[in-house]
Amino acid sequence: MLVKVLIDNISKNELLCEWGLSVYIEYRDKKILLDGGTSGAFARNARMMGVDLNAIDFGVLSHAHYDHADGLAAFFEENDHAPVYLRAGSEENCFKKEGTGYKYIGIREGFLEEYADRLKYVEGDVELAPGVYLLPHKTEGLEKLGEKAHMYREAEGLWSPDAFTHEQSLVFDTSRGLVIFNSCSHGGADNIIREVGETFPEKPDCISKNPPTKTSGRWRSGFAGQESGKSIPDIVPETAPWRFSRRSWAIRWKPSIPGLQLMICETKRKKVIYMEKLAREDAWSLLTEYTETPALQQHALMVEAVMRHFAKLAGEDEEVWGVAGLLHDLDYEKYPEEHCKKATEIMEEKGIDPVYIRAMNCHGYGICTDVKPESAMEKTLYTVDELTGLIHAACLMRPSKSVLDLELKSLKKKFKSKSFAAGVNRDVIRQGSEMLGMELDDVMRESIEGLKESADITGLRGNL
Repeated sequence: MLVKVLIDNISKNELLCEWGLSVYIEYRDKKILLDGGTSGAFARNARMMGVDLNAIDFGVLSHAHYDHADGLAAFFEENDHAPVYLRAGSEENCFKKEGTGYKYIGIREGFLEEYADRLKYVEGDVELAPGVYLLPHKTEGLEKLGEKAHMYREAEGLWSPDAFTHEQSLVFDTSRGLVIFNSCSHGGADNIIREVGETFPEKPDCISKNPPTKTSGRWRSGFAGQESGKSIPDIVPETAPWRFSRRSWAIRWKPSIPGLQLMICETKRKKVIYMEKLAREDAWSLLTEYTETPALQQHALMVEAVMRHFAKLAGEDEEVWGVAGLLHDLDYEKYPEEHCKKATEIMEEKGIDPVYIRAMNCHGYGICTDVKPESAMEKTLYTVDELTGLIHAACLMRPSKSVLDLELKSLKKKFKSKSFAAGVNRDVIRQGSEMLGMELDDVMRESIEGLKESADITGLRGNL
């Protein structure tokens, strides 16, 4: 699963911000838009973040407030086919009481009629795609929360506290547990968590205790359950929720699987991406399923070691970078003519996070794919794949057969000799170093160091 916040009320760079929310989600083969913000500015951000709105399969409106709904007009302009699902209780009649008057906070008047052909109203529990659900509130008495929050709905001149029948949760039933998204949790995060649990009673009664590797901000009291005055840690102390926006949250509900967690990394534009980490032991099992040749397994281990070293230098997650390196040649032994393409199919079928799949494709940029490296991890993998091959060849030429006594000076000589390890693409190494903004010598030096740190694991200790 991959999630990108397209717009929120805070931005620290050139991306636009507004009082509104829009989120892009990839899950298996589906691309989903959750909300559209207030003005449609999310569409500009989407282009800057490499998100193709026309490729989205369907949209979801979390609830009938302007700051989540009105911007969808821009989505309809760029995407002419994807429906947007909203609750049957959604109308243009939401207000907030201020003093003796009422301020309109609902969907722009006329919007529902204007885009009637694109809007799909749903009731009850709905499965939009395999493992993707929309759930309504099932808790009685939510109008008390509406009254407490001064939120009302108007019907034929009569005012009544909002019971949030227009609010819904987007739930993913993944092979590794439930993932819940809710944009404002007006109905109370405690109620939402309970409602989802009751809807999926067959799921183990366990909430993930694995926290994200990084957080996008500090939790504030009452943040997630703003109408009930509770935070998620207050509601269920053992939970490890993560926020992907100042006004939104997601939480994992899953069986206890060692090594499984959701991590947060960042794009070059510092917009948060959420990814599901693949445990190293699972990655190794997958690799050996498709790669039996010891030499190819050794190469994968070497790339993994160097990736881990560069991740440590960059302050990034070593496990994620290492697994990306381990799986980069997943399909090469069995499907050399479909390199990267077949690996994509295999990884997608197994539900592996798109971040790993994209990194794998990036290592073949300009050779067998057109997926250009963008993140630091992708650029590093693109660079060190070829470089580790050169280092290995240089080690084998040494009397010690070891990387432990290999010096930069010696490797540079091998790099300049076109006849040595002629299959190594020097241009890729040069280009990758430029992408990383590093001197070639530094890339070589750090790669050697990474392999020295893992000489035993990679089989490069030689006879020393």
